Amino acid sequence: MTVLTDTLRQLVRRRLWPVALLLVAALVAVPMTLAKSPDPVPPVPVATTAKAGVAQNVARPLVELREPAAGETRRRRVLGAAKDPFEPAPLPKAKKSKKVSKAEPSPTPTPEAPASSGPGSGAPGGSGGGTSAPPSAEPTPAPTVTIPKGSIKVRFGVPSDTSELPELLIGHLEALPSSDAPVLVLERLKDNGKTAVFSIPGDITAVGDGKCQPTPDDCASLELRAGETEFVTVKGGADDGSDVQYQLDLVKIFAKATEVPKDSVPVTDGASS
Repeated sequence: MTVLTDTLRQLVRRRLWPVALLLVAALVAVPMTLAKSPDPVPPVPVATTAKAGVAQNVARPLVELREPAAGETRRRRVLGAAKDPFEPAPLPKAKKSKKVSKAEPSPTPTPEAPASSGPGSGAPGGSGGGTSAPPSAEPTPAPTVTIPKGSIKVRFGVPSDTSELPELLIGHLEALPSSDAPVLVLERLKDNGKTAVFSIPGDITAVGDGKCQPTPDDCASLELRAGETEFVTVKGGADDGSDVQYQLDLVKIFAKATEVPKDSVPVTDGASS
């Protein structure tokens, strides 16, 4: 209490006695206010009508059984016909097929082979029963030959207005027109079998589609492709010492061994290695 007393005295000395009175009143009022007990909070009243409605809904069942009326013997059907849980399920109805079954085609009769018309046939006036003709024999395949790799097919000879040049088949190191009097000798193939290279042993000049080495006037080797033509002149090749001109047509180059019919192979016409 010393602290309160000193505080009040200082307030009175400083002429702040109204503040001192307020403090004294507050000191007295606060304990009295705290000593009072608060009034109890009244409970919230519950609507009796709502309770009554809920109780009524709980007491009332969701589904009520209907008592049959007097004299009513037929069972009332509600929401369709009643179903007996112990009654067996009905059998499914047979579906009618809309597809019409197609009749299987009858097998086509095989025609019989005609009977031979010889004396033993069954024709009128014959002496015995007819016999079927013997089956025809299978055709025999045509014979074939294999042309060696590196061979060529050419047309070579003295050009003429009345006849075509004969076709010849020559191979590696074979000479034209012959080995006794060689004008051109097949040396090799180059450019993957697209070009044939001929060596020229005599004094020859060449004019045409081919390529002469070193020059056309002094031709030591001739390069020719399939479908090209070269005219080769042999100086002093005739018996009387005059020049002779030959025509060389390169028809085909066989870059690999090829099997061909034997009838299509041209004659070598005396050309040999």
